[in-house]
Amino acid sequence: MEEADRCRCPPGEKGGSVSVKEATSETSRDAVTPGREEASFQGLAKVVVQLSEASVSGQEAQLRACVDLCESVGENSKIELVAYGPAVRALVQGHHLAGTAGWLASRGVGIRVCHKSLVIHGVLPRSLVQGAVVVASGMEHVAMRQMEGWAYIRP
Repeated sequence: MEEADRCRCPPGEKGGSVSVKEATSETSRDAVTPGREEASFQGLAKVVVQLSEASVSGQEAQLRACVDLCESVGENSKIELVAYGPAVRALVQGHHLAGTAGWLASRGVGIRVCHKSLVIHGVLPRSLVQGAVVVASGMEHVAMRQMEGWAYIRP
């Protein structure tokens, strides 16, 4: 079995690794403590999620991960989606992914868009989804959030 097909237990937990197939079997699901993942977000979470993939399928995956996160964290949590590179096009009104970004914004997710990337990709700030805020540099914004203690996710 390939190493990439194995999931390791978190440090300090018993077990070694299980295959992805084993982890999704009926008996393995029963062995998992119910609600364990949800319990980790009961308090205030601050998470910044990167949206930077060039491919539409990659952008879809990154937005889907942000939606999943939005649905699993507590009400007092803060999430920001930071778009830069070619992914800024996904936040243009009329793009088929703009609806997902709008849904995220309506749930309180901060949408941040890199000004430098807008210029490079010829996107006007006024064409962005409602609620999007332009920042000078997307990568700098992510770095600043990390220094402020935010968790960083690059799906």
